[in-house]
Amino acid sequence: MIGMARAGLFAVALASAACLVTSPAHASVGVEKVSIVEGETFEFSPFSFEVHFTQSVQLVHARLIDQEGRDAPLDLSFYRKRAQSFVIELPVLLPHGYRLSWRVRPASGADQQGSVGFIVKGCLDPRAAR
Repeated sequence: MIGMARAGLFAVALASAACLVTSPAHASVGVEKVSIVEGETFEFSPFSFEVHFTQSVQLVHARLIDQEGRDAPLDLSFYRKRAQSFVIELPVLLPHGYRLSWRVRPASGADQQGSVGFIVKGCLDPRAAR
């Protein structure tokens, strides 16, 4: 369990980073919307992360790390085909700050990347109530 002061400092750090797709000026792929916004706080672990792009891309890599640099497992085995949006199922996350980063490949041009940071406050798993 993390202390409130530590969580607050991490929240400030997360909020200072923008949810961006870093791309060269000539590329035209952008993020239209995401299901988790930068700095968002959740009472319980979110089920998934959804990202929509302005055109079809291939998801090359995604990584979820907690505030201590530990990786959380993501199953990306079914994301081999190009798509305009991806829904990445998240494991049950303990109370921590997290950063989800991704890298996509457009039809032409260089790979592009983005990330979003968020905080999980609660430790109960709402999926158990189903």
